[in-house]
Amino acid sequence: MIIFFDVSGVLLEPQFIAAVLSKRGSLVPGMREVVIGLKERGDILITVSSLSQSSLDHYLDEWKLTAYFDHTVSSFDKAADMRDMLDVYNLEAHEAIMITDTPNDIRAAMAVGIATIGVTWGFGERRHLEEAGATHIVDSPAEIVSFCTKKDHPISS
Repeated sequence: MIIFFDVSGVLLEPQFIAAVLSKRGSLVPGMREVVIGLKERGDILITVSSLSQSSLDHYLDEWKLTAYFDHTVSSFDKAADMRDMLDVYNLEAHEAIMITDTPNDIRAAMAVGIATIGVTWGFGERRHLEEAGATHIVDSPAEIVSFCTKKDHPISS
């Protein structure tokens, strides 16, 4: 399975977004374990973020997570970039999931047919994630791995 990660608000704590230009920012507590756990399962991990490529590379290096991500994509058309990555790996949309905190990302994933996990610790409020049509909404990082490993949902590998 491909798991797409938005970075701002999902991996990067929201209060540090203002510090992006100075490239200072904290990893959301618990997300290191999520990334490592999903990679150890054999998932393909890809960041799809509107952050610059240099910022993406900087944060993943700072957090010592670079080796866990197969691709980092600085994107202004997330739907197209997710579609491209599916093609690169010869996978179908039902074999992917997008983890995000924003309604726009949920809509982009839905446009490609990709299921979504909305996270409530980022910029999007639960209500907005629900209204956008998130497949599943989680309140903590640990719930991501738990949800992805369930056998009775359409996006488990």
